[in-house]
Amino acid sequence: MTDTPAEPTVILDKRDDGVALITLNRPERMNAFGDDLLDRLSASLIDCEDDPEVRCVAITGAGRGFSAGADINNMGRGRGGPAPGPGVVNRGSHRSQLATSGMLHQMGTPTVALVNGPAAGGGLGLCLATDFRVASDRARFVTAFRNIGVSGDYGVAWFLNQMVGITRARELLMLDRRIDADEAQALGIVSKIVPHEELLSEGLAFCREIAQGPTAVLSMMKWTLNYAATSNLHDSLYQEGAHVMLSFQGEDNKEAAKAFLEKRPPNFVGR
Repeated sequence: MTDTPAEPTVILDKRDDGVALITLNRPERMNAFGDDLLDRLSASLIDCEDDPEVRCVAITGAGRGFSAGADINNMGRGRGGPAPGPGVVNRGSHRSQLATSGMLHQMGTPTVALVNGPAAGGGLGLCLATDFRVASDRARFVTAFRNIGVSGDYGVAWFLNQMVGITRARELLMLDRRIDADEAQALGIVSKIVPHEELLSEGLAFCREIAQGPTAVLSMMKWTLNYAATSNLHDSLYQEGAHVMLSFQGEDNKEAAKAFLEKRPPNFVGR
């Protein structure tokens, strides 16, 4: 008798509408970061970024949650010896965070999290790293680091500071306060809430709307917004001006002008 092949920890589905759906697939562990999940996620994001047919990336979780973050069963393994001092970086962990949360935040392709349940710890970091978050009415958000004695990773502190401000970020991170979809939307974390049973259909429709837009220009918008988050007004104005001039040279700008004159909706191609 042969063993049944294990299910892949990440499933990539490139749809014919320009949307790529990435599903974290360890439902028995609430899609925690075990096995090769993070490596497969990183590879899937690179695959999508390199594919010109992919114009929006959606990420969701299999089963009853988005992701629980670190797999608690693996915590502490292989960490003998004295604890490192403040400021010491685990290079492997740093690379993994850049290749996942960092990639979701920085990649030119628009990204959307379809949050089907709890998003906790590093899983919350992945969720916050996307450009938009569409949440099921069963979604829950919690940093989850305080109660396991960990300071936090996968960008949670940075993203929360940007989204909700430093005071509320401290509350969510240091007090480990859980919030539901409604409060997350009120705080500006969630873009849209839909009934749980309609999350995939409504979420993918939202992604399809993005994919049908001028995605090359959306990429420039994303870049300028990310740049503005850590720069001054003078430099931001310069970068905005440079991207405006670049967008005037694109096919989608020409198509928009032609569609306006012909009184029809534009047919953007993402270039």
